[in-house]
Amino acid sequence: MEGELTGTVTDIGEGAPIPKAYVLVHSEATNKDVGEKVSSRARFDVSLEPGDYDVPIAAPGFAPACKRVEIKSATTTDFSPKLGPDTEHMQIDTIY
Repeated sequence: MEGELTGTVTDIGEGAPIPKAYVLVHSEATNKDVGEKVSSRARFDVSLEPGDYDVPIAAPGFAPACKRVEIKSATTTDFSPKLGPDTEHMQIDTIY
């Protein structure tokens, strides 16, 4: 029986939803990926077989994050990642 992985992707600084985020769910056991764009409210909901999954999250302008989660049969696992700004790739305009 499947379990559910749900959550909301938010900004680490303000807690604001990030509606352009993308959540990827990867199973090492089956080597399969499930990709999920978040809703306009930055929510996602994925049905998964029980097991361990790596869950990378990315959004334009934010540093990506990844966490391993365990999905159990007939249960809902909440994973609500908070993304910080992507300071490594920020473009800084210099005025002379």
